[in-house]
Amino acid sequence: PVVTATSLAATMPAPPTIVAGRINWEVFLAWLISRAKLGLPIDTVVGNYDMYLEWLRMFATPTANAGIPQGEIMANAGVNVAIQNPRFNFNVNFALSSTAPAGKLIGFIKNETMEELVENGSDIEESVRSIETQRVKYVRTTNRGYRLPFGDTRSILQLS
Repeated sequence: PVVTATSLAATMPAPPTIVAGRINWEVFLAWLISRAKLGLPIDTVVGNYDMYLEWLRMFATPTANAGIPQGEIMANAGVNVAIQNPRFNFNVNFALSSTAPAGKLIGFIKNETMEELVENGSDIEESVRSIETQRVKYVRTTNRGYRLPFGDTRSILQLS
């Protein structure tokens, strides 16, 4: 299912301002919590390069350099420091994909979303040695594939 940031924000007592293409941490946490309440906690989030930069902007731990306090570093990065950022210590990994759609985060449970299938007895190894040319040709073939066993383990957060 696709969940929009504006629809999630509308369910909050004090709806945050939504900026298209920007991760709002309140909406992001609401998305994670809504999936966890369904028994489908997200452990992996996939996004493109822009979303990865947003991820870093929102959740990377800032370091104080040259005596600048963390709050000022966050404000300079565009984070609303009037509301305390929780520093996000959930166990969620970000996976970078250049083919992920812009302005969207794809969340899923890694172990329950994709299953690797390897055909039994499909490992074929062949070796051909050619004395004349001093070459060894080695070929290994394995039939494997992936499937999506459960359709409800994925969700998309559209940042608009």
